[in-house]
Amino acid sequence: MGGQRAKTGRRPRRRAPTDQSVRGRTNGDLASYSADAGAGSATFSRQDAVSWRAALLGTVAAGALTLAAPRMAQAGPDACTLANPVATCQGDQSEGITSDATFPAAGDFPNTYTTLNVNNLTADIAPADGVYGINFVGAPSINITSDTGDFSIIANDGDFGIRATSPGNISVDHTGDIISPSGVGIFIFSNSGTAEVVSNGNIDGVTAIGDAGASVNHTGDMRFGDISARSRLGATSVYSRGNIDNGGINATSGVAGIAGGDVSIDHIGNVNAGIRGAAYNGGVEIISQGQVKSGGFGIYASADKGDATIHHTGDISSGPFRQAIIANSFTGSSKVTVYGDIVAIQDGIVGQSETDFILNHTGDITSAGEAIVAASDSGNVTIDNDGNVTSGRTAVYTRAPNGT
Repeated sequence: MGGQRAKTGRRPRRRAPTDQSVRGRTNGDLASYSADAGAGSATFSRQDAVSWRAALLGTVAAGALTLAAPRMAQAGPDACTLANPVATCQGDQSEGITSDATFPAAGDFPNTYTTLNVNNLTADIAPADGVYGINFVGAPSINITSDTGDFSIIANDGDFGIRATSPGNISVDHTGDIISPSGVGIFIFSNSGTAEVVSNGNIDGVTAIGDAGASVNHTGDMRFGDISARSRLGATSVYSRGNIDNGGINATSGVAGIAGGDVSIDHIGNVNAGIRGAAYNGGVEIISQGQVKSGGFGIYASADKGDATIHHTGDISSGPFRQAIIANSFTGSSKVTVYGDIVAIQDGIVGQSETDFILNHTGDITSAGEAIVAASDSGNVTIDNDGNVTSGRTAVYTRAPNGT
């Protein structure tokens, strides 16, 4: 898939052990975020919908954002070049790079700096256990531009490849592979600003959390980890090209009682843990292409104050007690367009809207529960399905008390 970079004359790299399993995320930075933000519901009562939304979005910022104590690292063996407010780290940085409030007593540059450049490396960044590859904790804002060239960032299990936290805006532009058995290749968090990641390479997990907005633009395959963009107050977006072997895509905005923004996901590549978009105060649009497999929901779009739109090309399968597709809009319309076969252990396609619900599907549906469930509170329900339908219960159930 896209994102593979041709590399010639490459030095042998140290790789994570091939028998490493994906372990639970116990890092303090990630402790507040549930991997599955709500189980959903196939019923359509407004009371259930409210509790569902709370379950779905409550984890987006509930404890937002408890932070682990910074891990210390001493860049080297080569020192970084400092020109306030810019630190440039080159050559051999194998032991890791970090900011520190007590510099030069500890760390590689002051945490009051705003810019870190990492380039022209001569070795992998592969620090000892318990040390992040790049660790920038600073104020008032952070900008990281890193290019590892023929080398990689190699994090031990439980450690981050790149971590950046700040009260202000954070921007990370990274090129190069990041190996992280825990699936936290890049993690950035701003508790009052925006968080933006642009990454190119085979990177094990990318997460951007920004109180005022968050975005991830990633090209490359992932062995472990998710692509995640989360915000309490602003819009979130994910643009990605590449296969995600043991993770999924999650973009969420807003929490109960706090305004958020729109959510957009644009992905090409296979996904093995589902695609999920949720907006408390905006719309959700998911455009995806590739095979989606999941032990939970396949593709999930929930918009509290806007339209919910899913346009997918490729086969979809979901796990026990989960639907292959969910599209819910509590104030607007829901539109689902799918070209591909659907296999669901529970229901195939489930949707609810305040206004019109429109489904266009080409392909077979096989489900142990209902194949299609669609409801509109005040609009019409339109279903156009071209393919065989096999269900354990009702094949197609619709409800439109104020429409057709």
